[in-house]
Amino acid sequence: MIVILALGLGAAAGWIRGGRLRNLEQLKIRYVPGILVLFVVQSVLRSDFAPLGRLSAILLVWLWCMCVLATAFLALANRRVRGFILVSIGLLSNALVVVANGAMPLSLSAASRLGISAGQVANGLQDGFYVVVTDQTRLWLLGDVLPLPAIVPGMGSVLSIGDVLMLVGVAIVIADGMLPDAGQPGR
Repeated sequence: MIVILALGLGAAAGWIRGGRLRNLEQLKIRYVPGILVLFVVQSVLRSDFAPLGRLSAILLVWLWCMCVLATAFLALANRRVRGFILVSIGLLSNALVVVANGAMPLSLSAASRLGISAGQVANGLQDGFYVVVTDQTRLWLLGDVLPLPAIVPGMGSVLSIGDVLMLVGVAIVIADGMLPDAGQPGR
């Protein structure tokens, strides 16, 4: 959902600035297949995909961290394209807080502001990817602590600072990429 929001915001900003979607073809993004494969793997590791349910939660979290670090490296390799540094910093931020806590810290108060009940949060904690923010949580500010109200009813989400940085970075890549001179370095 966040990716769709980032793409939509980027496309809207690009269009407002006089850009065209066809100009995205001019962008010189390196390692696109690798970035896409790692994104899909990260998504599968976070899903309820049945065959992966047999792997331990700890293994899944560490595999996710490795994919995120690899994606951050590939994003950093594209640092000449404006926005990719923010994407890389966001990915590294998320990986750092997960490594520090063994899972992504989730704020119960942020979840409750979105109407997510404690029971729903408890169900989400069962996969082992999340832990509730407590006094013992390390780097809790980098966890999922920012409530994003639903644009579509029932689709609200709790974001991390890393998620926001990635969202802004992807939006910048799209918005700048839509401009006529998008293929130029530093854009």
